[in-house]
Amino acid sequence: KEEKIKQSEKLITIKENEKRWLYFGIFLLAIVTGLISFLLNRTRMQRNKLNQLNNDLAIQNRSVNSLVGMMKHETSRQFGNINTYLNNILKVDNPKKNVSKALMKIEAYKILYQNLFISSGMASISLKNSIQDLFEYNCNVADNALVKLNIIGNDFHISHDKKEYLLHYINELMANSLEHAFEQIENPSINFEIEKIGEEIRIIYKDNGIGIAMDKQNIVIDKGLQNLLGYAINNLQGKLLTDFKNGVMYNLTFKN
Repeated sequence: KEEKIKQSEKLITIKENEKRWLYFGIFLLAIVTGLISFLLNRTRMQRNKLNQLNNDLAIQNRSVNSLVGMMKHETSRQFGNINTYLNNILKVDNPKKNVSKALMKIEAYKILYQNLFISSGMASISLKNSIQDLFEYNCNVADNALVKLNIIGNDFHISHDKKEYLLHYINELMANSLEHAFEQIENPSINFEIEKIGEEIRIIYKDNGIGIAMDKQNIVIDKGLQNLLGYAINNLQGKLLTDFKNGVMYNLTFKN
């Protein structure tokens, strides 16, 4: 009997040890599983952060490239005008007035890019305020303070990844109107109709200028509209409709 009792006790001891090892193994497996899960989640979070950082950098690079392109285009246009004034100065054609205009162009150009394009950074912008700033800039540059600006519609903000393209598009429209449209026009005006429906934005631009004759429209479309079409279709992924019969009309629709 004593021998059987001892064997039973040994079996009980062995089973208890096996249970302890089993519990220890389960506990150890739970710890390892939890650690692996923690490391995987941490790796996933770091990967998501890296992807977000790459996306942010891509957006910033697009904004920087857009800004560089705008500054290059506008610099070329404005300093071409300055060159005209300087040539007039050299020809002694009202030098005081032309010096004043050249200096005014340089100052207006500097203010525009410091206060409107550069300082706004990655933030969204007020559409109405931006239109007003661009109008004042172009009116000063064109030395044409008699043009009236009308903005119809409620104000809203433009996202940072679309704003540079839209501002360049609007700036191009105004510059063209002020330089070419209002010769011998009484009560010249530039009109904006702005509307937001969901994510979609519609901007109708009109002036009451001389318009574009039918025999010259193909030339204008071939040359003058290329930049506008690029901003509207390629950069803003929008649609652009035009009408040149009475003044000019540009109807742009895009998603913000």
